[in-house]
Amino acid sequence: MAQAILDAARAAGLDAAAISGLKRLSGGASKETWAFDVEASDGSRRELVLRRQPPDGRFSSQGLDSVSREAAIVRIAGAAGVPVPDVPFELPEGSPGGDGYAMDRIAGETIGVRILKLPELASAREGMARHCGEILARLHAATNYAELGLRSQGSQDALAALEQRYRDSGQVRPVFDYALRWLSDNLPKENKRVLLHGDFRNGNLIVGPDGIRSVLDWELAHIGPPAYDLAWLCVPSWRFQRPELPVGGFGSREDL
Repeated sequence: MAQAILDAARAAGLDAAAISGLKRLSGGASKETWAFDVEASDGSRRELVLRRQPPDGRFSSQGLDSVSREAAIVRIAGAAGVPVPDVPFELPEGSPGGDGYAMDRIAGETIGVRILKLPELASAREGMARHCGEILARLHAATNYAELGLRSQGSQDALAALEQRYRDSGQVRPVFDYALRWLSDNLPKENKRVLLHGDFRNGNLIVGPDGIRSVLDWELAHIGPPAYDLAWLCVPSWRFQRPELPVGGFGSREDL
């Protein structure tokens, strides 16, 4: 794999004399991540991470069909002012290294429960809800993504898909019937659709003492109402036993 990465780096115009320190990182529910350094001819190093599709893995029906396509979205988000890693190159189609792209390695904490507990992140937590709101405002104002042909899903579409999954299960759960009816009767009015992250939450952020350093895992990006990203961040599952703070376990809806 090191040779495939080296070839891609050189093809992208990087001063790449060698690839060193290649090792697989833990974590990642559906994608592999590999840390490595690009050694330049002057002896300097650039620390990078390769994010790639596992050779025997399948793409989610709700997600992007290419990791390289994800790289294009990361670049669009970065151009809109969203904190994301720089993407210096992608593995070309047919590469022995597979389907993937390289991005700068950014220091910080990514594990949600640790973000909520580490003392050194206390000052960062105070402003994170507002920072999340600012990040999403920038993302939702992004342009130049039409040519990517992303999946578009509105509130009614999402609810219909959920109800179909429930009906297909063959189970009868009165609480689900009630919830689906309530949602149908109370769907918010949809004014516009924008570029969404699709999985914006505590656990997909790199956080340091200075705040949110990067947004990760863009594989579920799609087009939809902006409330989607805001609401997903507030789902109880991502509060990690901090229910009193609805925004990711670290802030209030008002701050968001």
